[in-house]
Amino acid sequence: MHIKRKQLYVLTLSFFALVSLVYLNAKNRLETLLHDESTLRKLPLFQLNRSSNCVPSDHIFFLKTHKCASSTVQNILMRRGFKKGLNFVLPEKGNYIGHPYFWNETKHIGKWLLAENEEYDMFVHHSRFTPDAVRRVMPNDSKWITVMRDPVAQFDSSYHYFSLGNNWLKNKSLTLKKLLSYATEDIIKMCENRVRYGYAFGHNQMAFDLGMDEEQFRNETAIDTLVSTLTAEFDLVLVADFMLISLVLLADLLCWPLEQMAFISLNTRETSAVSELTELERKKILELNNVDSRLYNHFLKIFKVKIEEYGVERIEKDVMRLAAINDDLESKCLKIEPRKTVNLSDATLHKIENIVLLPKAPLYCEAFVQKELAFTDILRWRQRKKFKIKSDLKYILNFK
Repeated sequence: MHIKRKQLYVLTLSFFALVSLVYLNAKNRLETLLHDESTLRKLPLFQLNRSSNCVPSDHIFFLKTHKCASSTVQNILMRRGFKKGLNFVLPEKGNYIGHPYFWNETKHIGKWLLAENEEYDMFVHHSRFTPDAVRRVMPNDSKWITVMRDPVAQFDSSYHYFSLGNNWLKNKSLTLKKLLSYATEDIIKMCENRVRYGYAFGHNQMAFDLGMDEEQFRNETAIDTLVSTLTAEFDLVLVADFMLISLVLLADLLCWPLEQMAFISLNTRETSAVSELTELERKKILELNNVDSRLYNHFLKIFKVKIEEYGVERIEKDVMRLAAINDDLESKCLKIEPRKTVNLSDATLHKIENIVLLPKAPLYCEAFVQKELAFTDILRWRQRKKFKIKSDLKYILNFK
């Protein structure tokens, strides 16, 4: 019995040693590829034509909305933040901060992530918009950004990604097309009588992520207040349907080089997997997602104004430059293959483009396709390592 226990103990230690080795190898590989400046120089470099008093900003609050290409934006921010050794607001585990509930710093932010006399630089993970809590943890000069998407495309994507027919509306055979065959008032009644899937996912998803509770979805006064609040709080609302334009505007806001906005789209469905909807079906989705529709139309108008302020000819040239950077990146890095799925009768609608790096892809390519959970674990590990080093030094220096 004693020998078996000893063997089990040795096997357990060996297992955890192997897991740690694999994890550290992944972490060290990411550090290498992000800190190797020579690899980044292989991308074409373009500086935006901006004023000489432009100061780069790395204090950023990004409200990550669901199914709005937010993972692509998040990857851009995490790459720069990791490379520069910035401090991220992170949960104790996983990649959600409080969501689907409103969050506060004492309950939902991980421990041992920030040393004394330091401050957070970036907040880029899923949360529900809680502005007072954001102000308590983020520097006063932080840029606040979020991203929105055409409500029809967002709901279509969300409905299939989260299998909402089965998980939310409790009907496995209820495809989106079948749901939209009902009268609009019946669809609204059906959806608003159901608790959100996981208390998090359902209709008006952008409004929910941005802080509105479900009972307010048909309250016009509350909707007006939400629109006014978000307009006042956010420095820039990106539009997923026009991502290249959005990222040029973001580079200008943050005073970053344009090549740092290079991206490979993450968690993107195949074009063939997007629902073909009639005008009537689109109208029903918009009426169901009434708050999201209002928000999208409002911020699309603001987006148009920002384009005009930037200069139409100027932004056209910069968008073409960013497109060229992305084309060069993709040609060097990847091939795209469909991921097979077997869910539901409309299973083809679940297909996500499977990102596959070329066999001899340059090392820097890995950073652009790093999965959120793995990237987040590495960020958390590094911040806790830095916290411990600083804490140990403080203890030694104060020792008497």
